[in-house]
Amino acid sequence: MVTPATAPATTVESPAPGPSASMEGSRGTYYLFEEVSNAEAKRFCGTLWAMATALVQVPESRITVLINSGGGSVGAGFAMIEMMYKVKRELGIPVDTVILGYAYSMGATIFQAGDHRSMGYFSTMMLHSSSWQVSGRDSEVFKDLKKLSDLYQGMTAELFFRRTELHSAQWWQHLIYSGTERYLSAQECLKLRLVDEVCQFLDECYRPTTPSPTGGKDE
Repeated sequence: MVTPATAPATTVESPAPGPSASMEGSRGTYYLFEEVSNAEAKRFCGTLWAMATALVQVPESRITVLINSGGGSVGAGFAMIEMMYKVKRELGIPVDTVILGYAYSMGATIFQAGDHRSMGYFSTMMLHSSSWQVSGRDSEVFKDLKKLSDLYQGMTAELFFRRTELHSAQWWQHLIYSGTERYLSAQECLKLRLVDEVCQFLDECYRPTTPSPTGGKDE
């Protein structure tokens, strides 16, 4: 059995169970305040699709995913990302992402799938390599697992490259999977174009500067 996961570096107490979504007018909101697990992915995908189908006839409708999560399962996280793109592609409803506090590991990857990505002064992001729990035959552990790991790393790096339009997918793969836990402030995320907007306190919002001429190349 192979269970890939991007576990958070620090343990944060989860909030008490409560409503995970709300709708008002042309706006739907999902609260991703839990570990990214198969159960959370099932709830997320079902809720997001239900909200989107309810909003599809509403002019200028949007869905916002509010994130305060330390990450979790890679496979579950990609299922959630797939649903976000399915809603955009098939129903034409934008899905925005907002970091409220922190988005670590797979939480940071899900954040990148938002149409408009925003975070505040008090929010942070963390990127790091995946953790694995493995049992099985040698061929599965040393050959098949390596292929799966390469696939996950390649898909993640491509997502970060497409959203930031900086450097290359290979550059992002090296940065994320270097074996170091990279904690980033809101301003550092802005510099790396990992966020479209950073709002500080009440009325100060900043957007990334224009990329340099080498933005799409290796450095």
